[in-house]
Amino acid sequence: MELINQLVQFAGEKGFDLSCAKDFAFPVAMTVGYLTLVPQVAHLGISKETVRQFSLFHNAALCLFSAITFIRCLAVIWENGIVADQHYYFDNNSSFANIVYLFYLSKYYEYIDTMIIYAKGGKPIFLQTYHHAGAVWAWFLCYYYRCDAILISTMFNAFVHTIMYFYYLMTLLKVDFVKSIKKYITMMQITQLVSGNLISIVYYFIEKGMALYSIYLFNVYVYILIGLFLAFMKKTYKPSVKSE
Repeated sequence: MELINQLVQFAGEKGFDLSCAKDFAFPVAMTVGYLTLVPQVAHLGISKETVRQFSLFHNAALCLFSAITFIRCLAVIWENGIVADQHYYFDNNSSFANIVYLFYLSKYYEYIDTMIIYAKGGKPIFLQTYHHAGAVWAWFLCYYYRCDAILISTMFNAFVHTIMYFYYLMTLLKVDFVKSIKKYITMMQITQLVSGNLISIVYYFIEKGMALYSIYLFNVYVYILIGLFLAFMKKTYKPSVKSE
């Protein structure tokens, strides 16, 4: 764990700190920018090779970051145990707020997923747009109001993203064997969303005020996301009909 702590030390309380991202105006401005400015990437005329090279770095970086976040979440549980109490992890683990804050910031960086699609001449489906726009608010509110329930969702999401971005990286490198796991990654995404929401229900009886409402909003966002993923899965992986 010492090595991992050194890797993220630059983003600690005395280091890198986008303090403006902790104010409501920041996610508002970034969401508007995501919905209005990101589509303009399609008109920049970026070469396919440039997009590919950047995509390699992008997916490798998010895979590594997600793996580190997952391990750090496990370390919080190892150090403090599994405790359902108001602000327990925020109050008793000095690393927890930093973990959640960095993961919240990473949701802005994930906007690049959509930029890459536009740069390649494509158009993102509604699922992706809703996913990225909503994730920023889900993590921002839980960080801002110090909701411990975000620990499990962060840990699960980081684990799935580690595998997902590894898959994207291997696909870019033309490693054929990973093609067979695409369906299972979608299943993992749905599973982590469902399980995270179910576990967070415990905090309905613990959190109060805006912290509680933040969990409600997080859950509503996720329930809609689950529906979109199920529709995507049904459409994308429906069995082919063989002609007789």
